[in-house]
Amino acid sequence: EEWRKVLDSNPRFTDAHLSLAEVLCSQGKTEEALAHWKTALQLAEEQNQPDVAEAAASRLDRCRVCPCRAGP
Repeated sequence: EEWRKVLDSNPRFTDAHLSLAEVLCSQGKTEEALAHWKTALQLAEEQNQPDVAEAAASRLDRCRVCPCRAGP
């Protein structure tokens, strides 16, 4: 909830998208996490933050193959 509040006031805060995505993925909410990683990647590219973009892309790829996506 904390990261959602941050994003409510600043939806272009890349680090908040990354952090929320991590939390969501750890909760098994993979699709929602993927959406936040995609947003973080897009924002990082727009804001010329290559290190953040690389981290977001890596986490996005990792989440796409995460065992939590396999379901029950």
